[in-house]
Amino acid sequence: MLLSALNAPVQVIASSPAEIDGEFQFALRLIDVGQAAVAVPILERLYGQTRAIRIRLELARALWFNGRAEEARALFVEIYQSNPPPAVKVTILKFTDQIDRKRGKLSLSVSITKASNPLNQPAEVQLFFLGSPFTLQLSQKDKNLWGFILSAGYERTFTNGYDVRANVSFREMPKHPDVNMLVGNVSVGKQIRNKPLEVRIGAQFEQMTNRSYRLPYVEVGYRRIINQKLEFQPRLQVGYYHFLPGDGLSGMNYRATAPVTYTFNPAMAVSVGPTFEVRDASFAEQRYVNAGVDFEAALNFKRVTVAATFYPYVTQFWRTDPFWGQRRSDKALYVGAAISSDRVRFRGFLPTLNPFCSLNDSNIAYYRVNNCGFNIGVRQIF
Repeated sequence: MLLSALNAPVQVIASSPAEIDGEFQFALRLIDVGQAAVAVPILERLYGQTRAIRIRLELARALWFNGRAEEARALFVEIYQSNPPPAVKVTILKFTDQIDRKRGKLSLSVSITKASNPLNQPAEVQLFFLGSPFTLQLSQKDKNLWGFILSAGYERTFTNGYDVRANVSFREMPKHPDVNMLVGNVSVGKQIRNKPLEVRIGAQFEQMTNRSYRLPYVEVGYRRIINQKLEFQPRLQVGYYHFLPGDGLSGMNYRATAPVTYTFNPAMAVSVGPTFEVRDASFAEQRYVNAGVDFEAALNFKRVTVAATFYPYVTQFWRTDPFWGQRRSDKALYVGAAISSDRVRFRGFLPTLNPFCSLNDSNIAYYRVNNCGFNIGVRQIF
């Protein structure tokens, strides 16, 4: 039977917990069958009686499904600012993100950064001249530097299934222009109707002294929900890596990821999956295969939130490098985190600490480099 105002329970003031819960469950069923407009007055009355957070949260959700996005967003923010449990905060941010992306979401952040080796330079290089080895000490002026990072992002989702995304970040290390960097990613995506499939066309870029590149690409993503807690989201990207200082490093680029995400509850989730990348560069010694396992965790506690990354990977180059006389083989590890606490949030702006460390070991000493540091910044969450 279709649920509607005609067969809704007689609107008397519910007095017992059982009656209140009965009306609340009925309102939830109305939302689930697409009749949020009928559910709104029921939830408004129940919230007036109980002041319960869960009823207020469902009222905001009903307003959103009823097309009253601004009212829903304002109510979601009010609930968030009342300091509900972590799981409720995560749910609220998901809804405010959906609302903002429908109208166009602009996100801004600013950070102070320190990096031990932003150019990934070795401390020294060992060379051979007429069969005799000698060591060349490299300049250390571009190490252990302080600077700042400005980032901006824009996302908009359209009703026809298309969406646009643009992210750009600028890093400046004063008095060290070789370390300054501009990176970005711009793309347009299309959700295939009635299928958990997305096709995206875009371009990544990096502007940096002697390291600039462009990477136009096509990407296909699939989402398979296995059960309420488990989902599988493989993605395949095919693009062309254009290294601007010279064509020798340019070539087709293939990248694939296949993470499996397990959600313990709305506040706790982990993701694990393989990564795979192939660069078919013009110079054979610069062609490589890269494989790793990416571990991600999102942990929202009462007082602190941690998003952590642990990513070990190996890179095998195809041919012997004529300069070094060896075929390069690397083992690397990246670890990082974003740590924040709602206790120091100011309205929609949240201070965040981002420690990171990138370690690379290689059979060629020149490529044995580490870069560790941290960012301290403020990001916008709603």
